[in-house]
Amino acid sequence: MNHKRLLLLLGVSCLTGTGCKRESATATVPADGTSENAAAKLEKAKQQTREAVDATTEYAFAQRVEYAAKLRQELAAFNQELDELSTRIELSSASAKEEAKARLQELRNQIGRLNSNLQGVDGATESTWDEVKVRAKRGYDEMKESLKQSRQWLREKVSP
Repeated sequence: MNHKRLLLLLGVSCLTGTGCKRESATATVPADGTSENAAAKLEKAKQQTREAVDATTEYAFAQRVEYAAKLRQELAAFNQELDELSTRIELSSASAKEEAKARLQELRNQIGRLNSNLQGVDGATESTWDEVKVRAKRGYDEMKESLKQSRQWLREKVSP
């Protein structure tokens, strides 16, 4: 329904914008210079739009330092949780230890990759920021999910 309204509105605006009567190809420019004035206004609007986009990009890039600090804090929490999991694994039976240690090592490897992503955040430029942020977010989300799965596995295999 909204698409139909949008198309209708677009069609009406095109018709009113072009007008119903056709002007000759040799139209004259009014003496007051309104067509030049309109062109100047259009150029000014384009410039303001470019400046607004640039300002938004600069603001997002300025948030990089805060994002990196938050990521460091989360990494510290992940490391602490891994230490706690490691302690629980050491107290478990021998049969569960081997598989649990392999899982724990994979988690530590993921933390290493996440730490590399954090270094990428620190070294990001304005042009690479969006890509670096997506990569860091993906690594963080994967780490969080892996920790969740490992906690669940430990609850099932290792008694508290």
